[in-house]
Amino acid sequence: MGLNDSWVANSQHQINAMTESQILALFEQFEVVRFQEHDEPGTTALGRPKHWHTFSVVAIRQASA
Repeated sequence: MGLNDSWVANSQHQINAMTESQILALFEQFEVVRFQEHDEPGTTALGRPKHWHTFSVVAIRQASA
């Protein structure tokens, strides 16, 4: 989840929110084919309003030498 997600600030549980650069650092050994950030209002599966801030990554692991 990104820093702007409403669950980051309003959750009873600890959530590991990350910035775009932190997410990309996780994929340093990969070829990132697609990276998409979603930062928008929406609803939960229960129909409650929520601000979503998520990242979608499609990556290919580099072949080892």
